Amino acid sequence: MPRSGGSPGPGGRLVFHVFAAPAQFIRELIVEGTREGLDAARTSPALLLNRCGPRLSVRGASNIIRAIAAGANLDEEHITAHAGRHTFATLIRGAARERALNLLPYDR
Repeated sequence: MPRSGGSPGPGGRLVFHVFAAPAQFIRELIVEGTREGLDAARTSPALLLNRCGPRLSVRGASNIIRAIAAGANLDEEHITAHAGRHTFATLIRGAARERALNLLPYDR
């Protein structure tokens, strides 16, 4: 509780530091993880990244596509990341197509 002068007493400062220390620790973990993810993304350029930064795997892309298909009441059995990659590739022409195919998550 603030003192009459408006500044917190020793108890208030203790409570502030008890809550601030874990918050600062979590912030530093997030910053470190973000930097690691960005470093991983720079070493392996990709069009789609997972939540940790590296290239999105085929399985990860398939899970996302299945969830979108289920939400749209589509037959999820025939909608795959592989089919999406080929659909995307047919829409792109020329040198950009080859560059995009190298960025898309797909093991050749």
